[in-house]
Amino acid sequence: MDADSAGHSAVNFAADPAADSATDAAADSAVNLAAGAGADVAASLVPGTHRRSRWRRCRDWPGMAYSPHRQASGHPRQNAFTLVELLMVLAIAAILLAVALPAVEGMMRAYRLRLAAAELFGAVELARGQAIALGQKVTLAPSTATLDWADGWTVFIDHDGNRRPDAGDDILMRHPALAHASTAQEKAEISVSLNFGTQQGPPYLAYNSMGRGCSHLSSLTPRFGTLTLAQGRHIRRIKINMLGRARLCDPGLDAANCAGADP
Repeated sequence: MDADSAGHSAVNFAADPAADSATDAAADSAVNLAAGAGADVAASLVPGTHRRSRWRRCRDWPGMAYSPHRQASGHPRQNAFTLVELLMVLAIAAILLAVALPAVEGMMRAYRLRLAAAELFGAVELARGQAIALGQKVTLAPSTATLDWADGWTVFIDHDGNRRPDAGDDILMRHPALAHASTAQEKAEISVSLNFGTQQGPPYLAYNSMGRGCSHLSSLTPRFGTLTLAQGRHIRRIKINMLGRARLCDPGLDAANCAGADP
């Protein structure tokens, strides 16, 4: 090629700007396509990115219906127990209750016995104190004809000597039936026995004016011993010595000093 032909070609190339623009646009498109493909490849290597980018493309695609519920529900989720979970909880609660119920019943029985023993011990102390204060014999005996201490007891001055609180006797204190025993079965569960040597006739305790235990026939005849309250395997005792002093004890805790005949 001579110089004239080369110069003519250069002039024609420079004089065609449309061809230059088309060439530049094609080159830019190729570069953008390569960059987009590379970004997609890179996004596919990151877990979850490719899926999200695909949803974004679907969301931005004209005419494509996009539902936000596919990613996150627009309504707050309601948390509650299922029927199976509720039944399991009820079953576990029933098992625990069945295991604990016998222990609770045992505690209630022991409490009823301690309360009854404390109330009867208070009546013994009252009878002794009134005998010393009044200077005469005072008797403690069951209130009713059943001769059951659980039906109540009475501190009185026995004028006729029959060991029963009659209409002509002076009533100093009358204790009602055990308040903690709501049923006849609960009252029958608590038994009271006296071990005062030879016991004949209605059960009773009597104190003379010196505060010592005595017989209902004579204030000079000493009488002392043990009252035993029992409810199942639980036992409480009221020990009365020769001087008439009483003390409440538990043979389960102090067997040596709380001995006595069990009912």
